[in-house]
Amino acid sequence: DNLVLGIAAKPVRVRSIRVQNQDAEAATHGDRAAINIAGIDHQDVQRGDWLVAKTAYNTSSNLVIDLQLLHNASVKNWGRVHVHAATSHRIGRIALLGDETASPRLAELVLDEPLQAKHGDRIVLRDYARRATLGGGAVVFAGREPTRRRHPEHLARMNSYCTEDAQTALA
Repeated sequence: DNLVLGIAAKPVRVRSIRVQNQDAEAATHGDRAAINIAGIDHQDVQRGDWLVAKTAYNTSSNLVIDLQLLHNASVKNWGRVHVHAATSHRIGRIALLGDETASPRLAELVLDEPLQAKHGDRIVLRDYARRATLGGGAVVFAGREPTRRRHPEHLARMNSYCTEDAQTALA
């Protein structure tokens, strides 16, 4: 297979896979797996790197999320936040989109460094001082569209992506 690893999309080849201490042909979501890869030095593998098919590779410094704040938590527009996605950690800014009372409540995360994320991935937000968890949400769209954030057409498109089913959302 044509696989790539991490943000840098380094091409790699899988030598072998072990799942639950047994040789296996494949590993799936949630498996405890060991994957022996060739074509890269072990020091080039970073926490949070994804191993994906070349055609499925996607990184972005901009994520639109369906924002869910914890009780008594608040965020300021363009405030600094820590973003946790799976085992990855990034720092960025949050741009609140649309009305505060809207459902879904959309926000765009503008990250200092790119992150591998896809529709439906869960995000946890912490305040910049790391004193409190603010909330989180699900990724609605990973990428930057060439339009203004609060433009009605852009908001309508992002709202249409707020669905459980990625195929429906992206159709």
